[in-house]
Amino acid sequence: MEQRPVLKRTLGLVDAVGIGLGAIIGAGVFVAIGPAVDAAGSFALVAMLIAGVVALFNSLSSAQLAAVYPVSGGTYAYGRELINKATGFTAGLIFVIAAIAADSAIALAFSAYLDFLFPAVPARAIAVALVLIATALNYRGMRYSADVNNMLSALKVAALLLFIAAGASYVSAPRLHPTAPPSGVGILDAAAILFFAFTGYARIATLGEEVRDPEKTIPRAILLALGISAALYVGVLVVALGIIGTRGVAGTDAPLSVAAGMTGSTALLYIVSIGALLSTSTVLLTDLLGVSRVVFAMARNNDLPHSLSVLDPASGSPHKAVLLTGLVVAVLTAFLPLRMLVEAGSFGLLVYYGITNLAAYLLPTDKRRYRRVWAVMGFVSCLTLAFFLPWHTIGLGLIVILLGLVYFYAIRRPLLAKTHSKD
Repeated sequence: MEQRPVLKRTLGLVDAVGIGLGAIIGAGVFVAIGPAVDAAGSFALVAMLIAGVVALFNSLSSAQLAAVYPVSGGTYAYGRELINKATGFTAGLIFVIAAIAADSAIALAFSAYLDFLFPAVPARAIAVALVLIATALNYRGMRYSADVNNMLSALKVAALLLFIAAGASYVSAPRLHPTAPPSGVGILDAAAILFFAFTGYARIATLGEEVRDPEKTIPRAILLALGISAALYVGVLVVALGIIGTRGVAGTDAPLSVAAGMTGSTALLYIVSIGALLSTSTVLLTDLLGVSRVVFAMARNNDLPHSLSVLDPASGSPHKAVLLTGLVVAVLTAFLPLRMLVEAGSFGLLVYYGITNLAAYLLPTDKRRYRRVWAVMGFVSCLTLAFFLPWHTIGLGLIVILLGLVYFYAIRRPLLAKTHSKD
């Protein structure tokens, strides 16, 4: 009998928190705040808090599920175990597509800040090259990627702290005042967009098969990464709005560099811009890592071509899954616009985490860490925010889900049944 491929447990608490921070702090805080402010004005601060609360509900569900089922695949694995195989497949499909869209947006965020610093360089082409470099690092294996990520995560957190500290003295309180009455639709649209900025915490869960002492490490790492990121996000948004106002933040793809430039400090401008480049690089690195592990888990169960579950003998990484996801992200980065990718990623991830909360609700009582009410709140809030995104985004997302279910029931299940009958 062919031995089932298993990943090695090499990550401790610091590594897991670093991966969480690497996945969370990036395109969200550096780019997504622009579309969010465009939708809600200065009430984007309220939207930020709403997105953070929704992420907290989800983090509780993800933490307890990952502690009980510390395997690669995240909600794909939980859905299969606690709901049914079709729901698990749907969750995996949604995650892969949403994460690929989000990773392409992250690469474009890198290009936006690079273009701000060096307008003469071909920023989009360099962003595509960045995707290929991140793919190569992940191909080398988990340990190598985690070490690089920890170093870069520390640098980008330091850059954001400096932006908050140095920019605080330039904040003008009147710029934070509402310029128009709040719109419930606009605020929830902004919250749905900003949810994109928080979702990286679940990268820890999708790597559960490679974490040491997962029952303790995963919940602690998720909550620590989310708490640190939320505090930084609020501080950054307050300072950016206070320096350049709602029009300034909404009118650029590189709002923090614009705000830093308004202080008159060239040093701060370059530190923040380089911090943005580091941030988007580390998020891309960890995101590609996470989505490749979901592809690996699905292939291991024959929900995707089984060849994608093959491990490289030298690095121990699912190298074919890593290469495939990296190449698709590179293609989307080369051709699609930023906002479309952010919205597509947000919708898919909100639906994905809705399934996460449903799985957490169904977790047996003797295995629970938190009350079911948190899973209910997470499920309702995720689906509510998902349907405040633009209708074309919602329609495209629903079509993708429908096509996935058609594949599962019409192609994948009959194929497996035929294979088993031969055995």
